[in-house]
Amino acid sequence: MLGILFFATLIPSISTQETDETITYTQCTDGYEWDPIRQQCKDIDECGIMQEPCKGGMKCVNHYGGYLCLPRTAQILLNNGQEDTVISQNGGSQQSTGQNVYVERTNSAPDPARNLPSTVQLMQCASGYELNAQNMCQDIDECLTGTHNCRPDQVCTNMRGSFSCLCPRGYQKRGEQCIDIDECSVSSFCHHRCVNTLGSYYCQCNPGFQLASNNYTCVDLDECSTSSPCAQECYNMIGSYICQCSPGYELSRDRVNCEVLSYRHR
Repeated sequence: MLGILFFATLIPSISTQETDETITYTQCTDGYEWDPIRQQCKDIDECGIMQEPCKGGMKCVNHYGGYLCLPRTAQILLNNGQEDTVISQNGGSQQSTGQNVYVERTNSAPDPARNLPSTVQLMQCASGYELNAQNMCQDIDECLTGTHNCRPDQVCTNMRGSFSCLCPRGYQKRGEQCIDIDECSVSSFCHHRCVNTLGSYYCQCNPGFQLASNNYTCVDLDECSTSSPCAQECYNMIGSYICQCSPGYELSRDRVNCEVLSYRHR
């Protein structure tokens, strides 16, 4: 809605000898009010004086002769002062509360008496961005807001203007599903034996060895110092051990215990 200044200066023709009297009448259209200091009509800021001019989460944007209710994601840019035209994404006039909307002022013959400031152009942020309190487009963290479409077995990773659905460690993406990686068949991760599990793996060592602190290398297990497997004397070997007996004894058939040495006479 445009306000038009009506300004009429009447100087009547007086036939008497009295001094001519100049009478000035002023009237502003809806959306404007008379400014006695600047001696012209000025726009009324409806957004500043009305209580909740816009409903449904829309934001109020003042413009000359009225105001607009636009989505909070709309971005305001400034150009030349021109008349209002509200355009939606499909080219129609702006009456809805849709998201893809911008407002542009166009006028082939600006009225200098109105002394209008810059054109207001309202533009929506690109997909994946939203308008912040400083009227700047900032990235939307879809992973944080829960607006992504990643599967429950996938990990959402935020990107500039978008997001990505990745598989967790130990899985690979095949189509839209995350499939376990068999690390044991891909490479020699373990020194002795590799055991695959869902999303991971672990290493095992042969008897007589134990895993080192890196959980990969197998080192000799000193059975003699850890478990005392022999009845009398224990000697450690790489990957094994042997038992021996003190003088006067001999190993029994289990190769662990000792028996009193028996002397056989021929």
